[in-house]
Amino acid sequence: MRNISAIPIVWQDVWDEKVELPPGTIVQIWKGTSDDGISDEWAPYLNEIAGQGYNVILSSPWYINYMNYGHYRTNTTIVNLEFFKDYEVEPLRDFS
Repeated sequence: MRNISAIPIVWQDVWDEKVELPPGTIVQIWKGTSDDGISDEWAPYLNEIAGQGYNVILSSPWYINYMNYGHYRTNTTIVNLEFFKDYEVEPLRDFS
């Protein structure tokens, strides 16, 4: 039988509440300081949490509830162009 160790992963809400986290915990950043889904206001979280030595999962810029489901019709197809903004995200632009 193998010895398997678990690595805790928590949402940033747990970190926000100043819960003491064990070393090696991964914090998932899923929101920013703004609720518009557009701003890069998750960057301060990324810097502060990583600066405290935690590994992070950044999902805030791609939060699915902010997706616009509008379609654009052309002569030959229906295209949803909303996903293009997801490719413009630069997660490390303001990372220090």
